[in-house]
Amino acid sequence: MKRERVLSQRMFEEITEILYYHDPMRFAAMHCPEDEYDIEAACIVAGLRNVTDLRDMRLMIYDVFVRCFLETSVLPNSDKCYCYIAEEIWDLWQEVIVESEAESKEGVK
Repeated sequence: MKRERVLSQRMFEEITEILYYHDPMRFAAMHCPEDEYDIEAACIVAGLRNVTDLRDMRLMIYDVFVRCFLETSVLPNSDKCYCYIAEEIWDLWQEVIVESEAESKEGVK
């Protein structure tokens, strides 16, 4: 359980950084604090277990932004920004899964 919290915290922090870097809502461009995407990052972390592929990841991220803001205020679903965000989060998520599986195998030995 402790390991799960550490992984969730790691994902949360790295996703926040990814979102701030790609800045789909232009918060960084307005010099807002780096924690401005914390709510969206937490929602994305919560949805990771339901994501099965990169397309699901992109759609989930878009849905998070629509829920947190209004659809009229977010970039269109087809915007490349979501693709870049999804690819980075997908790669990070795959790393975490591999690490977790490796640690689980070590614990079994």
